[in-house]
Amino acid sequence: MGTILRCQCHVCGYKEELFVGSGLRDCEPETVLRTAPDDPSLAKAVREGARFQIDRDVAVCRKCRRLFAMPYVTYWPAGETPRHTASACPECGWLLTRLGGPVKNTACPACGQILELTPCGHWD
Repeated sequence: MGTILRCQCHVCGYKEELFVGSGLRDCEPETVLRTAPDDPSLAKAVREGARFQIDRDVAVCRKCRRLFAMPYVTYWPAGETPRHTASACPECGWLLTRLGGPVKNTACPACGQILELTPCGHWD
């Protein structure tokens, strides 16, 4: 079950609502393959039965100056170290910077001041 995170800057008025964490369908190989359709290494690993995990963490696009909760996949190909997929901004295609973990004292992507992050619900 994931969390709905309300992000708000009281200085410039920037607002986003992000769906972070994981949902029920994130356990399905089809969901994993949709997150990175052009990643042949991921597709091969999934076909071979590799373990995988999807997490939606807060990420920032430094170009668009917006926050997103894009899916990141960690997968374990047979006999190899874990690998991770990267996520691109759905607006401009720029590589997102994952903020990761519990996010506190996050800077507003629009003005740089402290962003208030408030859990306001759950999703699945």
